[in-house]
Amino acid sequence: MSEYDRTTGSGQGSSGSGGTSGGYGGVGGTSGGWSGGGENPPGYGSTGTDTMTDKTREMSEQAKDKASEMADKATEQVDAGREKAASGLERGAGQLREKASTTSGPTQQVGMKVADGMESAAGYLKEHNTEEILTDMEQYVKEHPTQALVGAIFAGFLIGRILR
Repeated sequence: MSEYDRTTGSGQGSSGSGGTSGGYGGVGGTSGGWSGGGENPPGYGSTGTDTMTDKTREMSEQAKDKASEMADKATEQVDAGREKAASGLERGAGQLREKASTTSGPTQQVGMKVADGMESAAGYLKEHNTEEILTDMEQYVKEHPTQALVGAIFAGFLIGRILR
């Protein structure tokens, strides 16, 4: 049989039945073939494998770059949506204040409190970037899982009603 050291690229061959001795022997026949010489035999770290590794690395880097680019675009879109939401909340709060001011009693008080909450939310959206908002939401969900679940269900219900 033959022995081949993959780290050095050399080997010792033994003759098969009547064959000659070489570096990378065959089984049962002529063992010759690859004589070593410090180079790797085909399939053992050849330049074809190196080329495949380089191409894989290059494709991986391209995919990472593309993903980063897409994440940046998504963040820009979220920021634009955040600004629109803040503006919409401010307009809605102003309209609600106007309507609440024409009423009296508990309806006026509730309307004003809701308008205050909307303005507060608009201010928060303007003052914080997307990462800060997501971090705050994550923390809130960890601290208040039941309330977060109820809020998510309610928001889903409202969005479903609006989209119909």
